[in-house]
Amino acid sequence: MDQRGLLQKPIVTPILSALAFYLDEAYHQDFYKMNTEHYQSYRQGLGRDRFIQDNPGISAACRGPLPKK
Repeated sequence: MDQRGLLQKPIVTPILSALAFYLDEAYHQDFYKMNTEHYQSYRQGLGRDRFIQDNPGISAACRGPLPKK
C-alpha cells in the first residue's frame, strides 16, 4: 500500500517475526457471526469500512467479513 501511494502518510509500524503462535479458544472463532450486534458496533466505531470506502485501491482481502444486516 505504501508503494502504491494509497495512503497519505507512510506506514511506520515495523513487521517483526513472531516467536510463537497460539490458537484462540473455539468461542473466539467467527465472533462476527455469533455476536452480530456487538461486531457491527465495533466495526462502525473502528472506521475501517469508511477507510476502505475512501480508498478503493484496497484489495478485497483487506476488507474482512461483513456482518449481515
